[in-house]
Amino acid sequence: MVTKKIGVIGCGNMGGAILYGALESGVLAKENVYVYDINPAMMEKAKGWGVNLAADDEDVCKNIFAELCRNGQLAFVPSRIGSYWHNDLNADTEIDVAAVDRQNKKLFIGECKYHQKPVDLPVLTALQQKVAASVDLQNSFIRQGYQVLYGLFSKSGFSDRLVAFAKECDDLLLINEDQIIQL
Repeated sequence: MVTKKIGVIGCGNMGGAILYGALESGVLAKENVYVYDINPAMMEKAKGWGVNLAADDEDVCKNIFAELCRNGQLAFVPSRIGSYWHNDLNADTEIDVAAVDRQNKKLFIGECKYHQKPVDLPVLTALQQKVAASVDLQNSFIRQGYQVLYGLFSKSGFSDRLVAFAKECDDLLLINEDQIIQL
């Protein structure tokens, strides 16, 4: 039996059949599975299987991040994990996954991309620009000496260009499904 937590985004005909088969055969324990689907009927079906329901794909990413911290794959002790939204006169800032490690003065900022193409460098650039433009994040954390750790979540992998760039960065995590890509 797989004992780590699994996030499933999209529980339609294919995803639902695979998940149901894994649950029925005992490969996955229902308490270790988080599911999100945009179709309420699919969410209702998953609920009947006894799995954990996520509010959205970002919720799945938050759970993956928490599990990576909990099992020691990340040297990060989150005091809070959530999303970050800020509306101001110039623009709205939305960050999918935001976490604070007050013990080690670290800030995790993550973007979830669950589409059919590999995530590329402009996604990271846009995320870094959001952080740089946020007066609130700058004043509350960055100017207080917090180290920013960026994370990109993907189900379709990452471009070669982004992987090459990440090899040169110690502040970037590439998370494919539920595993950190070892660079």
